[in-house]
Amino acid sequence: MSQLTNEFAKLAENQLVPFLSSCGFVKRTIDNYQRYYKPFIHCIWVQKRSDNAAVCVNLGVHLDFLASAVEGIKMVDCIEEPDCRIRRRLAPNGMNDYWWPLRPVEKQIVSIQAMLSEIGFPFFETYRSFPGLFDSITTESIMLEDSIPILPNMTKKGMALLLAQVYEHIGYKEKAIAFAECGLEILKQANPIHIRPMKKAFEDIIRRQQ
Repeated sequence: MSQLTNEFAKLAENQLVPFLSSCGFVKRTIDNYQRYYKPFIHCIWVQKRSDNAAVCVNLGVHLDFLASAVEGIKMVDCIEEPDCRIRRRLAPNGMNDYWWPLRPVEKQIVSIQAMLSEIGFPFFETYRSFPGLFDSITTESIMLEDSIPILPNMTKKGMALLLAQVYEHIGYKEKAIAFAECGLEILKQANPIHIRPMKKAFEDIIRRQQ
């Protein structure tokens, strides 16, 4: 760890950790924080750039009944931002990417806290109502719209799988089948070699509803 990143880590421990704790987040591992509003898991990852001269802040939302996107089923306490289905980077409005240079360190910690309060925490507040949050999403909106705000940076097949799994979990069989069939339709446009696991996931959802 460079002297600069070590200085940032110390200030984060003294200032950022208490700030996040006051908002309900628990430090799980180095640079990873989590808050649990069943069934939503809110995650924050402060990611260092490869040259150790800047950091970004990644925000993620997962559902406790879903398998991790990375390593299979994981306990709630172990879910981190890279595991999340719903992900975005903390950035000023109108921007998709933003990095904080680590000098001056204290000023950047204050800036991160301010942007979390202005943009990050309101983003997380969106993910509190279940399953009502997803009511506005239809198979038609997935097929026709370029993006869906509450599912940022997610592919159409990823959206279809998430909604199929949500509705299977709560027992809405018709909707689970509809979103799974929507996903299979989307996969017809993809390279067959790359879609086998997801195709099986959609087919398994449909089979379980029979």
